[in-house]
Formats: sequence, C-alpha cells, structure tokens
Amino acid sequence: MSPTIARESIVSQSAEIALLGPLQLAWLAAAVFVVSAGYGALMPLLTSWLNQIEPDLTGAEIARHIGLLSGAYTAGVLIGAPSWGVFSDKVGQVRISY
Repeated sequence: MSPTIARESIVSQSAEIALLGPLQLAWLAAAVFVVSAGYGALMPLLTSWLNQIEPDLTGAEIARHIGLLSGAYTAGVLIGAPSWGVFSDKVGQVRISY
C-alpha cells in the first residue's frame, strides 16, 4: 500500500470517528456529569465513613487516606481511559443500544 493511500485511509477513518451527533454528545455529557456529581457528592462523606471504620485515626491520617483514595481514583482514570480507547480502536466500536 502506498503512503498516499494509507494516509487517505487514516484520514477517512478519523473523520468517521470524530463525528458525534447531538444525541451521542448529549449521552457523553450526561455520563461525565453523573460520574463527576457522584464523585463530588461522596468526597465530603469519606471523612465520617473513615471515622466510623477507624475511630482512632487523627485528622492528618484521615486526610492522608482521603488523598490516597483520590489519587487512586485519578490514577485509575488516567490509566483506564486511554487503555479503553486503544482497546476500542483495536477491537472496533460497536453500537450497544439505541
């Protein structure tokens, strides 16, 4: 395959993938909102949950635990999102439901 044909193939594939309709964009925005709202709603509750589980912890230890949990979540998103993107690109994107 010549470089020109390969380049045109890649450009046409990326153009097909990049087009999101209003419905798909709305679903994506709703999913991001739900995850962000859930994460933001549960963060203030972590302090009281940790106090109930381990009542002997100091404020600094609770803060460290919450920081580690937040970091684990962020690391999971940082590693997981690109990994799922690569997987999706290799396997192919399939419509689940509409």
